[in-house]
Amino acid sequence: PTPPATAPPCRSNTDGSALTLAATASITVAKLTLAASAEPYVFTVSVSKGTRPVATDAVGVEVTAVAIPTVTMTSDVTGKVSLGSRVSFSVATDKPAADVAYKWTVSPPIVLPTKSDGSAAAEAEVLKLGTTGSSFVIVPVVDGSYASALLSDVTYTITVEATWNTLVGSAQQQFVVNGGPISTLAAPCQAYRKGFIGVTSGKALQDEWRFNCSQFADVDAPMTFRWGFRVSDTTRSTGYRNDWKVMSSESVWDTISAAGPSAGISGATADSTF
Repeated sequence: PTPPATAPPCRSNTDGSALTLAATASITVAKLTLAASAEPYVFTVSVSKGTRPVATDAVGVEVTAVAIPTVTMTSDVTGKVSLGSRVSFSVATDKPAADVAYKWTVSPPIVLPTKSDGSAAAEAEVLKLGTTGSSFVIVPVVDGSYASALLSDVTYTITVEATWNTLVGSAQQQFVVNGGPISTLAAPCQAYRKGFIGVTSGKALQDEWRFNCSQFADVDAPMTFRWGFRVSDTTRSTGYRNDWKVMSSESVWDTISAAGPSAGISGATADSTF
């Protein structure tokens, strides 16, 4: 095709400036530079050498209007998130799912927690479903670690980009991590034989023990307490697992113990020391 003599110069779709092309054997026009048009864009090349006649050729390029993907993100986040809360997100677009590529990011970046054996948790343990699927899950506290991959009182931004036919759409969602309960005491929890404050030895399977964590406070009430025992488990990398027994709003738990953490069981009346 041959453009009319009065054809205006091509202009960039991004800033309206005149499109400048290189005087080279091949050129590249970046994506999204040309606006959609009912008429084709005509690219003409002129080639000359010495006194020989100038040779020209032209090619027409049609640019059609194609909308970038519309991206919708949903999640199970409601209000603040605790340091140990699992959070999940999912994404949907208006394009065929099989043709869309996803990329999830977290800002600020999560901090991989250190396990009790000194090793760092793997990213795959925290980001359970990876970062390239239609769903995204963060498990901040992994097996073998008490630390969280999230930081207290930090606002995190989750971003997902959906790429379809080189066009990229995105969506974001934020959540705030609620700091855990705090105490001004160095040892806010106490364990003793019920009725005998300060007494930390007694008879297993006979004496009743009291666990008291009443010295914690938090701006977000009410607080919830989960009580249980750490038991040996050779199938775990840590050699133990947490055997949770009770979850309640009570800061005190009374129970009968088979044996204390620092003593084995040698009989029905073995001493239990905390």
